[in-house]
Amino acid sequence: MKQESEVKYQGLSLPVTLINEIKNHIKKHLEYKGVTEFVREAIRDKMKKETSNQRKKSSSGVQIAVATSDGKIKLMSLDEIKREVDDEIIYL
Repeated sequence: MKQESEVKYQGLSLPVTLINEIKNHIKKHLEYKGVTEFVREAIRDKMKKETSNQRKKSSSGVQIAVATSDGKIKLMSLDEIKREVDDEIIYL
């Protein structure tokens, strides 16, 4: 009987030429135990990088409430604020 905490695996097919390139890379960089470890780490790094890039893109749409000189409140993006104050933003 299988325990629910067991990790399940699924196969993945890669072109033989790519596998051979990975094997050659591993021979030069001995920190990897094999193709599986290399591919697993490469995929995780790629997903982490894309997640990070996605966060950067989504944060650029943030708007900040800014008090204007006439006492009104105006919603502005960071780019608009930078242009308005000639790139002299003070971070508190």
